[in-house]
Amino acid sequence: MNREERLIRENIIAKCRWMNASGLNQGTSGNISARYKDRMLITPSATPYDSMKPEMIASMPLEGDYGSWEGPLKPSTEWRFHLDIMRGRP
Repeated sequence: MNREERLIRENIIAKCRWMNASGLNQGTSGNISARYKDRMLITPSATPYDSMKPEMIASMPLEGDYGSWEGPLKPSTEWRFHLDIMRGRP
């Protein structure tokens, strides 16, 4: 992963931790995704934000094989919602 992608992944984790600290969500509920080139980066399923590392963020193609992903952990169960929004709002 290059520096730009790593920074996006780090920012996703920082915002997740902020959501928990602010009381916006609890535990592993609430998910964040971000567009990176032709992919969607999204928080993994059932992973505590305090232990999350940039490498754990799932990567999914915006087009092509619907539901395919890369990474050590499965994407959030809400990936369809996030992906459909990104597809609808280029």
